Amino acid sequence: MKAVKGLIGSPISAGLCQLSLHRITWHTSRSLLIIRQANLTSLVSVASSIANDTAGQALLSQLAVGNKTVFAPNNEAFASVPESISSNTTALVEVLSYHILNNSYTPEGVAVATNHTIARTLLQGGEYALPGNRSAPVVLERESANATTIRVVQGNNIEAQGPVAAANLQVYIIDQVLELPGNLSTVATAAVPALAGIIPPEILTALESTEGITIFAPNNDAM
Repeated sequence: MKAVKGLIGSPISAGLCQLSLHRITWHTSRSLLIIRQANLTSLVSVASSIANDTAGQALLSQLAVGNKTVFAPNNEAFASVPESISSNTTALVEVLSYHILNNSYTPEGVAVATNHTIARTLLQGGEYALPGNRSAPVVLERESANATTIRVVQGNNIEAQGPVAAANLQVYIIDQVLELPGNLSTVATAAVPALAGIIPPEILTALESTEGITIFAPNNDAM
């Protein structure tokens, strides 16, 4: 998918922003036009479903406060979201929160691999609580110093096409929905199954409830 093809000539944020225009002020009519130009009907539908929820309204209103970066999943990406999430307003707010970064990130400002840029999302609190009331991060990189796109480092890495500037937003199109951070048991089982298999469940549970720790986990070969 080409960056411009996925954005220009289509409405990005009827879903993310339009639904609470009484609370969101866009800076220019040109930016508003760009935001209305993306054919992301699933994104519009998801945003519509959280617009009457208190947490959903709070999330949508944050889009107008300061500079933000939005990773906007395309229709195909949303089609793969399980019903347990798509029918759960709380889960949808968490998912969308993880797709919004609390700053403006352009390719030129993202580190070149193998270095990385750690960016804070709007996802925080609850099971995603971090010390200092910090929000959950995502890891970004670009392939080279000349790269005009960026990647979200997650799984096989997710290419982010764009960005298009819209008022205070930098908007990227992605073809997958970002996975929310997993708990220690989930991460350990997926990344280091040999280690996870010998740690008693009660120790994993205790570690999961402990904030502000760093764990060095030997890989399978080391085990």
